[in-house]
Amino acid sequence: MLVLGDSYTFGWAVNDVETYSARLEATLNSPGAHLMCRVINLGVPGYNTLQEYEVLRAEAALHRPSLVLLAYTVNDAEPQWTVPANPAHTYAASCLWLLDYFIDRLNRSLFPERPLFHGRAQEHSSRYMQGFAAQSPKWRTSRASLCDIGAFCRSEGVALLVVMLPDFTQRFDSSYCYTTIHHTVGQWCGELEIPFIDLLPCFLGCDHEEYWVAGDGHPNQGAHEKVAAHLLEPVRRAILASVMGLIEEMPLGSIPCGGACLGCIDAYDGRAVQGWAALEDTDSAQSRIVVLLAGVDRTYRVAVKRRLARPDVSRHYGVDGLYDHAGFWVCLALYAEAIKPGIYKIGVQVESGDRMGTMWSSHGYAAE
Repeated sequence: MLVLGDSYTFGWAVNDVETYSARLEATLNSPGAHLMCRVINLGVPGYNTLQEYEVLRAEAALHRPSLVLLAYTVNDAEPQWTVPANPAHTYAASCLWLLDYFIDRLNRSLFPERPLFHGRAQEHSSRYMQGFAAQSPKWRTSRASLCDIGAFCRSEGVALLVVMLPDFTQRFDSSYCYTTIHHTVGQWCGELEIPFIDLLPCFLGCDHEEYWVAGDGHPNQGAHEKVAAHLLEPVRRAILASVMGLIEEMPLGSIPCGGACLGCIDAYDGRAVQGWAALEDTDSAQSRIVVLLAGVDRTYRVAVKRRLARPDVSRHYGVDGLYDHAGFWVCLALYAEAIKPGIYKIGVQVESGDRMGTMWSSHGYAAE
């Protein structure tokens, strides 16, 4: 699971183990959760939606996540200000960049508090509501980046969840001034068909000073704990939906085995199985992998939904070019309610078109 965001997600002024991403990882991997989940915090102070998209593109191939969580804050439409800005981004909406440059300099010199002239250069501002004004290009850039993140996740088969974090410098009551931003981002997600969670209602009625770092404004340890608690169940459901394939129960002997396939189960801890499998002269991207559980009087077929990159196997076995190996991971413990008690032999089946191959291992799964 990759977590994208800015300084709120990074965990400014709190210890690494106190961030909401670290708390989620600890809880998701607790005994009885039946998940082996690594949560990688990619939050960077000052980053906006455009940069978070670039981070995702750079990191997704390395980590191959099941879920991406994007934490949106009220200043995410603002251009970043932590490093010198790329002029291509600053003047992306400008018709004549030189004119917008001089308009910006004139406003800074003569009208610093209330700009008199309005250009289309995208400069960072602490007036976040201005970035969501109808004529502002800032919100359009942010929405387009959110659209790109959604499209990227869909193309990679990765689940996406957007979470809106409130501004902890504001009172959590009717005077909270960024409600419009929360509603706007939620509307974007609805239009883009991206699951959205607004955490402002979770803090309404609370004293905001109990949840911020004194004199700083970032969420403190207590805020991260509260955020993690409210995200736990939605995140767990999203992860399960991304890794759990269809399970079928069939009478013993009713599963066609076909020929043999090349494969191996190289990791098994009693609850999850990991390995690789391949058919000769078959593209693994076009093949279907099924984990088999053969018992005394029934067999279960568990469709693999979590595919893994296996470059180590390709180096050892793919030199002749005959096999394209597909790595897989299945947490059998997640299917405990569907599998009847008993001892089952574990196998792997690869299907591609009208071809099929089966490999049985020496491992056994004890369903209770």
